[in-house]
Amino acid sequence: MSIEYRRLSCCDKCKSTTLREENFNEIHGYWYGCLNCGYHCWGGRLKNKIKNEKRPPCPAPRDLGIDVCQMCLLAYDHLGYSEVLETHHIDDNPQNNDRLNLFVACTSCHKLIHHQRTYRYNHYMRRSVHDND
Repeated sequence: MSIEYRRLSCCDKCKSTTLREENFNEIHGYWYGCLNCGYHCWGGRLKNKIKNEKRPPCPAPRDLGIDVCQMCLLAYDHLGYSEVLETHHIDDNPQNNDRLNLFVACTSCHKLIHHQRTYRYNHYMRRSVHDND
């Protein structure tokens, strides 16, 4: 089964058609650079784009009325250059946009949540397999 990658025809930011393919990665697809505004982005896998279009839109932190990270309490105005506030689904189900399932985190804390979830799950699974031996 071959993987199809999304090919961009215009810049996501300025809508200019002066895009240049600069790189390719099997996970993320094509890396594009806009010659007009300098914006860079991944094209992504076509399968992921189609899957994401089927999801209900996730409420942005501003839609929830929250302008701080609910984990480290860093305010939106004090975020770093490449940081944003992101909406996290507690049950890891992007279809479930119930307010009680949503948590606002800065980019760093959101990465930490997913890293810890993955690490602890893998650690637990390895431990439970060895305990059963």
